[in-house]
Amino acid sequence: MGFDPLVNQRLLPPTFPRYTKIKSRVEALDYFEELLNRLKLVCKITSQTSFHNALDFFIEFSRQGPCILSRSILQLLYLPLFNKVFGTLNFADVLKDAAKNFIFPPVLMPKSTLLLNPQAKEYVDTFLTHCVRPFGNLVQLCGHNRARQRDKLAHLLEDFATLQDEGEWKTIEEKPPPSSPDRDSNLDLPVLSSLAQHDKRVSQLRHRGGSLDVDSYHRTGEAQCQRAERVDAYLHNLSLKSDSPRPHLACFGTWILYHTLRVMIMYLLSGFELELYSNHEYHYIFWYLYEFLYGWLVSALSRADSFLTEQEAMAEIHKGRGTKKNKSKKKKTRPYGREITIYQALQNICGGFYKVHIM
Repeated sequence: MGFDPLVNQRLLPPTFPRYTKIKSRVEALDYFEELLNRLKLVCKITSQTSFHNALDFFIEFSRQGPCILSRSILQLLYLPLFNKVFGTLNFADVLKDAAKNFIFPPVLMPKSTLLLNPQAKEYVDTFLTHCVRPFGNLVQLCGHNRARQRDKLAHLLEDFATLQDEGEWKTIEEKPPPSSPDRDSNLDLPVLSSLAQHDKRVSQLRHRGGSLDVDSYHRTGEAQCQRAERVDAYLHNLSLKSDSPRPHLACFGTWILYHTLRVMIMYLLSGFELELYSNHEYHYIFWYLYEFLYGWLVSALSRADSFLTEQEAMAEIHKGRGTKKNKSKKKKTRPYGREITIYQALQNICGGFYKVHIM
């Protein structure tokens, strides 16, 4: 009477020590052969010169469920120090090249006069320095197992929210996210600040496997130090006053938004992989992926695609009239055409699953 058998429950270890079975000779040889194959694959990270390609390599390698040893070696090869890529390259400079290759902001163009302004240069350098921590955490996140990754993805969203200025999107013409899969023309989207259209249904995404509190994410992005769009707005005003005015709105913001949306998509899809969702939650998840995340991702890539095309056209014009004949012979290619098509296909797949579940 009066005895609680669980009174010492917190003093016990979370699990009993795992029983380790000694492998046979054949199983041990097979294990070492697989380990060597994984290590060969890990060494290929040294050939990834751009950050975006390296990040895709980390994500794809993590999906294969490698052992902790190979995951750790991959981390040590690419990021032995938190701010040094391959131990020699400054991480901020690597991110600078990544942003340049993604959307080619006018401030990072060769012979740009914007960086002659000391305050503009300080804005850009400070912003890229602030990017080191969340992007470094994103790379290190891929070194954890899949369950631990999901826990860290939720916290990583808060770090990216400090870089994404949602309030400044209100200065751009806001449009509701269209339901059609073809959103290439909507280059002003995504507008993360247009919350009124989906706040009620987004609240249903709080599920038992660890909730993606999108409302909290939006509030955090508006309340925290809002950097990317402030930098863009400042550089845009400077650019308009220069001798060769070029628009600079949402360049860094689109780059940050692209990675933020990928993190959100990774978080939601990991719930399927870990079997955390109930059957009645499927249509909520597929609806959000279909109507918002993949649509916004396609829109961000479309904007970057259009911006890159415009910059290339302007660069060829400045080369002189002698290149016009060669220009007409070149076939125009879309830098992100393939990626946009893939995400549109995934968007349509999620839309199909969503419509099947509501029937």
